[in-house]
Amino acid sequence: MQYTGIIGNPLGHSLSPIFQQAAFDHLGLDIKYELFPTDAQELESRVESLRALDCLGVNVTIPYKTNVIPFLDNLDETAQLIGAVNTIVNKKGKLIGYNTDGLGFIRSLSLETQISLDKTNILIVGAGGSARAVLVALLKENPSAIVVANRSIDRANELVEAVLDINETNIQAVKLSVIEKHLLERDFDLIVNCTPLGMKGGLHEDDLPNILDYVNTETIVYDLVYNPRVTPLMSNAKKSSEFVFNGLEMLIQQGAASFQIWTGNEAPVPIMRKAIQETLYNRQGT
Repeated sequence: MQYTGIIGNPLGHSLSPIFQQAAFDHLGLDIKYELFPTDAQELESRVESLRALDCLGVNVTIPYKTNVIPFLDNLDETAQLIGAVNTIVNKKGKLIGYNTDGLGFIRSLSLETQISLDKTNILIVGAGGSARAVLVALLKENPSAIVVANRSIDRANELVEAVLDINETNIQAVKLSVIEKHLLERDFDLIVNCTPLGMKGGLHEDDLPNILDYVNTETIVYDLVYNPRVTPLMSNAKKSSEFVFNGLEMLIQQGAASFQIWTGNEAPVPIMRKAIQETLYNRQGT
């Protein structure tokens, strides 16, 4: 038997084992998907253990998407550009870092909205690993302008500066707490929450970013948080817009991309989606 899994801390919220194991079992692959909760001081040794012959690699989640990079042998082009890793592959003892978050986001956005991102105005909330992946993916779709709003303006500026050379899109960084001072007259076609605000069981379970003034009837609001299925941001945004989505489909699509990298097989996405939806319905009693 071979194994894969997910590294992060905490991992109690993770649904990856459910839909990844369903996919392995559906295709008759002798692979076990495991949880690897890891403290910061254990991260290097945990990554080193992935070189074992029976390990395919792992997913990486909060807060280690950038922290794992020094312990890897190489990064693919997308992960290098993003500066964050969510998938590690063990190739005969060599550890290669990939990032499938951006691909998963674009695929899910296309499936759920059919929006053309060409010449759009976009607001991204957050400047962590997920925000970096989403920003890089969106820049490749030729939007007119992107605003990155974050609690730390320094981190937002750092993210913007890191991607300025991708294309000529107008990119602006603002401090989230004073966003109204900068963007009061701005309309956005797409708003993406890339923070854990509103995540069930998180420190800010009931919080939402102060961006509702920018949601109108035509705005697409995409919350990367997927548990609960209706986050505080989604609940409030639905009062103004019909185009409000959580991050569940992105989770499935990025996981499908990881599955294919590990196994060389096309992921059975309908099986993955069914497994994750049934689990969420059972947990939340709906």
